[in-house]
Amino acid sequence: MNEQTANSQGMRVEIGIYLVAILMMGAIGVSSSIGVFMDHYQIDQVMALNVVSVPCFAIIAITLVSGWLMSVVAKKNISLVGIVLFVLGGVAPAFVESWPAVIACRVVFGLGLGMVQATTAALVAENYEGADRDKVMGRMLSFQMLGCILFSIVGGQLGAMVDVGYHAVFFVHLIGLVSFAAVLVLVPYRKPAGRMAATEGAKPEDEGIKITAGILLWFVIAVVFFMGGQVYSNAINVLLIEFDLGGAAEAGISLAVFAFGGFLAGFLFGKIFEKARGFTLPLGLLVLAASYLLMAFSYNIIGIYAGSFLCGLSFSICVPLVMSSISNAAVNPASAAFAVSLATCGQSIGQSISPYVITPIGSALASGIGLTANQGSLVVVVAICALFAIAFVLHGLKSQPK
Repeated sequence: MNEQTANSQGMRVEIGIYLVAILMMGAIGVSSSIGVFMDHYQIDQVMALNVVSVPCFAIIAITLVSGWLMSVVAKKNISLVGIVLFVLGGVAPAFVESWPAVIACRVVFGLGLGMVQATTAALVAENYEGADRDKVMGRMLSFQMLGCILFSIVGGQLGAMVDVGYHAVFFVHLIGLVSFAAVLVLVPYRKPAGRMAATEGAKPEDEGIKITAGILLWFVIAVVFFMGGQVYSNAINVLLIEFDLGGAAEAGISLAVFAFGGFLAGFLFGKIFEKARGFTLPLGLLVLAASYLLMAFSYNIIGIYAGSFLCGLSFSICVPLVMSSISNAAVNPASAAFAVSLATCGQSIGQSISPYVITPIGSALASGIGLTANQGSLVVVVAICALFAIAFVLHGLKSQPK
């Protein structure tokens, strides 16, 4: 294969991966219709939020299964199955009337989304190495943020349709059909690592899934980062109301600014990592801390938007680093696929436990120093980011050549 053909093939694979990555925040597509669901189904806010939280719990379960499955089944095939479940489980609630049936469909949707999240990053690890892997991981996050904007806008418009919005909003998941076609046509089939080992006489040490200390470390980092990062989406709407700066519309703009920041940083991740190297994670954590300080204490809409932009930047600095580093910590291809799934699982775990860990601590802190509970939660994350950043800066300095 000549260089031009190889470059063309590499670009095709990249496009295929990016068109799947737009689905990775697909759960947000119906979040704009929480109020619509409350009104139509006569349920409270906590019950309505299950359309977002239930898929997260399904994702936690399926990502670990997907990690093992990728050692024996081709990632392309798992991705295709995941997209089918994403579309079917996502669209099916448009044709049911009972709320329990809607939630059951969201479980199927979450299983598909979990498979998509696990295999998309694993496809990057499978098809690219070194600097190319870092670059594609970063751009994958850019398209994930682009998908966030796309699902928010399309879902919002469908949900606003008079009298039928509670059904119509679920059709936003038909976007997945584009991703299905992209994987089918553009992503190559590669024999899974486990079957390669069985058929090609691999050495025993090259077979099976092995969990290293490095994999466990990056898993913990993923949990902590997303536990802190989730505070932004949990707090932003109420924070705007508390500061008398707006409501749902301003929160929507804030989310778009966040996604734009992430989109921009994702494309620049390769260059950022090239310059920062071992200090990339501390840089991303400090950017997140700065964004939360701005949002907590600016008391004006410009500060909120600036903080949202920085928050998006931090996500697209830290997340590609975690995904790339955890796969590099693996000792063989089967372990690398499982490691990426473990990081994805850590993402969902961190997002799920955030309200139960950060919020109580933030509320306790706020009551003692005269802040709102949301301000307190933001300050708690600032402290966590600072501690982790200092620890990794010291580690980076210690690791520098004499």
